[in-house]
This record gives sequence, C-alpha cells and structure tokens, in this order.
Amino acid sequence: MNHLMKYIDEDILFWFRNAKYYFKKGNYDESIDYCMKIYESEPDHGEALLYLGKCHANKKNLDQALDFFRKASAINADRVKNDYLY
Repeated sequence: MNHLMKYIDEDILFWFRNAKYYFKKGNYDESIDYCMKIYESEPDHGEALLYLGKCHANKKNLDQALDFFRKASAINADRVKNDYLY
C-alpha cells in the first residue's frame, strides 16, 4: 500500500507542475484538466482548488471560480486571501 501511495503522490506532483505551467502560459483549459485530475484523486488539495478558481476566473466562469475559491478557502482561508484576493 505504501508503494501505491508513492505513485499517487508522484502523479499529483506531476499534474500540479503541469497545471501551473499551463496556467502561466494562459492555457486555462489544459490547466483545468490537470487540476481536475488532482481534484478527483485528492479533493482537499488546496492548491489545485485555488488554481481551478483562478483558471475559471480568467475564463470569466465566475460561478465556477467562486465555487472553487470557497472550497480552497475552507481548507486554507489565508492562502486564498493572500494569493488571489489581494
């Protein structure tokens, strides 16, 4: 089981690096795809939730952005406030 967790952690790290890369390039759809893989595997991954909110905000999907910001805020309110709201 511990061996399996290592692979899952490595996948999440890989997906998150790609999500950030595509976000920085302005490819929000691709970033969303990678963040959703993380979300499906680890629903309480605050950074992925934050990036999902940012991506949707940049795409003007404000209801979806707000939903993901709320989920991220429930996990780490200070991170959401400091990283995106100010």
